[in-house]
Amino acid sequence: DSTCCESCIPISNVNDFTNLLQNDSSSLNYILMNDIDLNGDSISRLFSNGFSGTFNGNGFEIKNFNIDLPSTNNVGLFAKLNDSGEIKNLGIAGIGSISGSYNVGGLVGNNDGGEITYCYNAMKGSISGYNHVGGLVGNNSGEIRNCYNAMIGNISGNNEIGGLVGKNDSLNITYCYNAMKGSISGYNH
Repeated sequence: DSTCCESCIPISNVNDFTNLLQNDSSSLNYILMNDIDLNGDSISRLFSNGFSGTFNGNGFEIKNFNIDLPSTNNVGLFAKLNDSGEIKNLGIAGIGSISGSYNVGGLVGNNDGGEITYCYNAMKGSISGYNHVGGLVGNNSGEIRNCYNAMIGNISGNNEIGGLVGKNDSLNITYCYNAMKGSISGYNH
């Protein structure tokens, strides 16, 4: 699906992605036009107040990044996905680490009613947090379909830790799987 809509903003290179990180326009629609290699840079999370638009990865990946926000909630490439938000056809890969406090995931920290389809995590590294830590999504109360976690590394935290999703408050996870190689560690659940 190489189309998003007529009003999609193309993300073609690292400069476009950096502008997106700084802009945080949460209700617009975006389409990835190439793989984005961040070369191991430390970045902030996208859409710290929640994303309500459509992000079409167009079959491409965002790779080789680190997010180090150990005292911050809702940490992932996307901080929070609102109930009208959608992320599709996107992979995260390469070497990196993600750390946060509550609701920490590789792709999305907190899916608060949004829709995630045909996405994956193939990173080599670690994801860590305190509570609700997952390979793809930290906390889910939305829909996840046709997604997987193939991360190589470690996922760790205290409560509600999982390979695909840390905490799930939804019955809407379908055709998804965890093929992670590494360890998942926590104390409860």
